[in-house]
Amino acid sequence: MGVLGKYEGNYNEHFNGTSAACPQVAAVAALMLSANPDLTASEVKSIIQSTARKLPAYTYTNGWNNETGYGLADAGAAVLQSFNYQIAGQDIPEVNSVYTISNLPQDSAITVSWSWTGTQLAIQHNTPSAYQITINNSSKQYIKGTLTAAIKRNGVTYKTLTKSIDTADGIQATIHQAAFNTSTWSYPEFPTIPIYFGNTYNLYKKGLITLHVPSDAIVTYTSIHGVTPTAWTDNGHGTISFYFNYFSPSVPIILESGEPQVIPNEDYAEIQVTGRFAYNYKCFQFNIKAQPPTNGTSATSSLMATSHNGIIEVSVPEDATGDGGVIITIANAHTGEVKIQDIVTSGTHRYAANGWPKGIYVASVTQAGQTQSRKLIVE
Repeated sequence: MGVLGKYEGNYNEHFNGTSAACPQVAAVAALMLSANPDLTASEVKSIIQSTARKLPAYTYTNGWNNETGYGLADAGAAVLQSFNYQIAGQDIPEVNSVYTISNLPQDSAITVSWSWTGTQLAIQHNTPSAYQITINNSSKQYIKGTLTAAIKRNGVTYKTLTKSIDTADGIQATIHQAAFNTSTWSYPEFPTIPIYFGNTYNLYKKGLITLHVPSDAIVTYTSIHGVTPTAWTDNGHGTISFYFNYFSPSVPIILESGEPQVIPNEDYAEIQVTGRFAYNYKCFQFNIKAQPPTNGTSATSSLMATSHNGIIEVSVPEDATGDGGVIITIANAHTGEVKIQDIVTSGTHRYAANGWPKGIYVASVTQAGQTQSRKLIVE
């Protein structure tokens, strides 16, 4: 091409159709597979089509033009789409949990914009750098929501990732104020609202605080300075309710949650939830003894699949099987024909591939709505 090619220009009238397009697209596909060898044939095709640049002199219907096809193949955009991007970080954030983008190319033109939707005021995150963000959960309270990362190149978003975060074993608190009247004060009812640890709330007479804790928690109460909540109850189903029956109109209360302390020789952690008056001395303390949260194991996080001598083996970790089991699917990568679909439990599962056409197959494992795939070669 150009002055250094066979012809001075960028056009050869004898080599200008599919014969010229095919090797260029094949080269783009090779670059994509070098970035992510686990891409299937259909994924390579879809990425090349979706990233092709439309030529301004032509009209495209559903992305297609009879003369130019899907447009001009864009190798750079196709490779960027091919990387196996993921938000790496804990499903259950600790005091300072860092989240990054795995497999992100080191390119000064690439930036990441982070956003959070979910429980309000329960988290704080820093002003993100180009590649990471920190979620702070120093109060160890309940957090549930979605962390979103928009990956941009030269300010244009080309990939959006999400990660669900749910401290299912954390602590959440609510307050509800019942209406009451005395000869001096009159207060209307206000609805149940969430309490966030460290903030100040006015607990009016008969104002009810409820702590939502792990359902298998063992709860004990300690009175400090002789202050005892009225009628506190542990209903055995993950909630603790109490109120202070003061004669004054309101008591400013601040709830604080301490660091989980693992008890020696036991598989439990103990978290202290302390109440203190706004004038700064403690008034009560609940000790919540509960199993510490773990990320657990999923079938998709450790998928192993091999093919040898006409036998395909797919391994599912022992503790990965949940409700609905694990679905194993094996399909021909070229034709899409499903050869095996099986609902299994944990262990190693073997399938005979005798008589199957030689070529590339895709073994997929689906659990709880998440799917991960591996390519196999049947010879």
